[in-house]
Amino acid sequence: MKVLFSLSVNKLYDLVRRKQVNSWSPAVHYHVDCGQSFACLWPSVSSGMGRIVDPYISTEFYCPQCGELIRTRGADGDCVADASGTANVPLEIELSVIDQVQFLMLNSTTTQSMSITTHNLFTQATSHILSIYCASISSKEKCS
Repeated sequence: MKVLFSLSVNKLYDLVRRKQVNSWSPAVHYHVDCGQSFACLWPSVSSGMGRIVDPYISTEFYCPQCGELIRTRGADGDCVADASGTANVPLEIELSVIDQVQFLMLNSTTTQSMSITTHNLFTQATSHILSIYCASISSKEKCS
């Protein structure tokens, strides 16, 4: 068994958020750098087809914990994960490709994830393993 490739990303996003969908359901933000989770109601404007969140106000704001300016749009914007529903958003990930003679094993491990609905940070490791059979290779050759 030989590791052919390994990648570790300690920070996938700067901000995890659930957008505000109406004037009574607040937006929820999790600032990854300082660990602060906060909710807010953005002002809404008339769009001709009802009221929508003002895009000029909700795309640039300061974190209430650390004071860092967060930009959610543009070329110099932070990396943002938009979450919806009850899915957990991974915050860091490890990938590896392992040679097992006639199989290649792809191992993906998420060590931290964020639940945007409960505002909980999970630090348990969740692995997904995919084995790929190398059928076109003779039994004496390796998969790599």
